[in-house]
Amino acid sequence: MQSPAGQNYLSRKITARLSRDLNTRITAQNVNIALFNRVSLQGVLIEDRQQDTILYAGSLNLRITDWFFIKDKIELKYIGLDNAVIRLQRDDSVWRHQFILDYFGGSGKSQNKSSSTELNLKKVVLNHVRIEQRDAWFGRNMNIGIGSLNLDANYVDFNDLDADIEKLVIEQPDFLIYDYAGKRPRKTNANTGKQKTPVAISNDSTLKWNAAGWVVNAKLVELKNGRFRSQRAGVQPSSWFDGRYIDFHDIQTRFESVNWTDDTIKANMFLSTKERSGFEVKKMGASVFVNPTEMVFAKMEIRTNNSVIRDYYRMSFDDFSALNDYIHAVQMEGNFDHSEIDSDDIAFFAPALSSWKKNITINGRIRGTVDDLVARGLEIEAGPNSYLNGDISLTGLPDINQTFIDFKANEFRTTYESAVTIVPALAKVTTPDLRKLAYLRFNGSFTGFIRDFVTYGTFQTNLGNVKTDLNMKLPAGNAPVYSGTIESDYFKLGELLNDKQIGALAIKGSLKGRGFHVSNRNAEIDGVIPFVEYNDYKYNNIKVKGRLDRKLFEGEAAIQDPEVSLALNGLIDYKESPSDRGKEVLMQLMKEKQEILNL
Repeated sequence: MQSPAGQNYLSRKITARLSRDLNTRITAQNVNIALFNRVSLQGVLIEDRQQDTILYAGSLNLRITDWFFIKDKIELKYIGLDNAVIRLQRDDSVWRHQFILDYFGGSGKSQNKSSSTELNLKKVVLNHVRIEQRDAWFGRNMNIGIGSLNLDANYVDFNDLDADIEKLVIEQPDFLIYDYAGKRPRKTNANTGKQKTPVAISNDSTLKWNAAGWVVNAKLVELKNGRFRSQRAGVQPSSWFDGRYIDFHDIQTRFESVNWTDDTIKANMFLSTKERSGFEVKKMGASVFVNPTEMVFAKMEIRTNNSVIRDYYRMSFDDFSALNDYIHAVQMEGNFDHSEIDSDDIAFFAPALSSWKKNITINGRIRGTVDDLVARGLEIEAGPNSYLNGDISLTGLPDINQTFIDFKANEFRTTYESAVTIVPALAKVTTPDLRKLAYLRFNGSFTGFIRDFVTYGTFQTNLGNVKTDLNMKLPAGNAPVYSGTIESDYFKLGELLNDKQIGALAIKGSLKGRGFHVSNRNAEIDGVIPFVEYNDYKYNNIKVKGRLDRKLFEGEAAIQDPEVSLALNGLIDYKESPSDRGKEVLMQLMKEKQEILNL
């Protein structure tokens, strides 16, 4: 039995017996056993009953406790595996390797922990190992490739399901998930009548990742030059980050002080990686908490292409497949502490924002999904000219034009140039002429969409200050629609409307109508105008209640001006023709002050 010939003869007998019993092919090209603590196998092959490989190992080496078969405590001092492939497949509900588990009494479930023999593992070395799982029943393939793996353990106790690892280093890990339409029938939701997507995990245990209940501690786990891909059949990847076609490469990761208990993994993580879209995590450090339904990053600092993000971030989801639909299916919770986010980095995930070209500083708390986001105590500074302080909720991102905004502003300030880079649609609004608003400050509330909103608060601009409780609609290609109250001590209305006849005014009253330009305005007005500048004359003490339709006013008006005393109830036509009768009557009523009034 000590001779190679004898050992290989015995190996052939054993593999032939197993092949016959299992009705498949099992072979080993060479066997070398040193009495009684070393085993070396070359060319080990196990096939399934479809004559496809389950396991191929170019070389398997074991070092074990001397005379292990007569001892209660057995130590696997060394396991070495080179050039190996493990292939797990199924086309229906039964895995192709299940017959092997059944033969040796395994069912995939944890067995009773009590045993008279204790088994402990010390060192594992793997080189060029690949695990391939093809699950045509569920519709998911997973491939795991390892260039090399080196495990040094103080102990791995298979009886107590407890491990204390000194160091685990994996080089060139490559992980691929590929989803496609599976053969498994989808269950129908009794309430909605819609089909449910089957869940990949079928273990009876409530634990999804750690059904046996292992407790694992590790001082260091390190991944070098790794790659992670997640793809869906039929998807043509876009040039930006696409959750349906993820490809992270050059992954360098260190996990320190790792603890894995039940389904929860805790560690201090340091990571860098690049994604095919061009997005790069140059450096990331955090205390990490991960389980099948959430990921938490505390004491976090992430440095990307142009951004630095701090300090806490949490994602929760039904399962990891939700990351493929990040915008809608992942609940976020974050606390930003002097985070500096470049809009070009955001554009990798929301390409509609690629034109922003802003460096954004953020403080505050957020929660919700990308398409239903709430922020409290938020401070955002976007470049030198835009600042926001308040509470905001956004429903509908990443399309800002379809996003419902509920904003309570302690302070908001911006310029026209900054605003149109964030909301390009504003550049298409010609009436009023928003370009004349060189700067704007606002405190109050803003509720609605970019083109249909209610604003309540105070605006401070280069044209003057305005208090509003106003509903404003800015339909593309059509005149603005408005209703509400407005108050101002001084505002250069003519500049905003591009009307040279009108200067500044003060006003307190209500407005309801459509259009601002003389060619399309139609508005109901009810209020007091302490003064208004018209044709370079300042009219004082005006009360007005009526409708202004282009240049036609119908209603009540009264003026108590040093040069004009007027009260009327009727129709006034402000057409430019000097022969217009309405204008002649108005001039007469104004005590023939035409020259003073520049009429």
